[in-house]
Amino acid sequence: MKIIQEQYDVLTRRHERAIEDAKFATTARQKEISNNEVKSYDAILNEVEILENPNSNTITLGSKFSVIMSDYGFKQEGKYVISESAIGAGGYEAVLPNSPMGQAVIGKQEGDKFSYDVVGKIYVGSIGKVYTAKQKTI
Repeated sequence: MKIIQEQYDVLTRRHERAIEDAKFATTARQKEISNNEVKSYDAILNEVEILENPNSNTITLGSKFSVIMSDYGFKQEGKYVISESAIGAGGYEAVLPNSPMGQAVIGKQEGDKFSYDVVGKIYVGSIGKVYTAKQKTI
């Protein structure tokens, strides 16, 4: 699984919390659940590849970017990251590359417009900023 550093940090904290929960579980069922959770995080963390923020103005796997959604007469801005994990982190909402939004924004640059369909609802927006490795990502 390819994720950014902030997502890795979230997974690590959840893993540590699961280990603590397992230590203090009082019933056999609680211990079993906690130990299974620890094993799940162990498996995930062993398969992780940490993505560097690309040094490109074109959105690709690992890119952090902002969008301005302009569907239905109002504008809404959001910050996103393209990664293979649905865990948002560092102020960025995760977008899977094979999701409708991911497919619509990959390959786009600042100012490009995009649209995608989710169960008959059309979303329209434009790329606000693509944060490259050399830029501070707020």
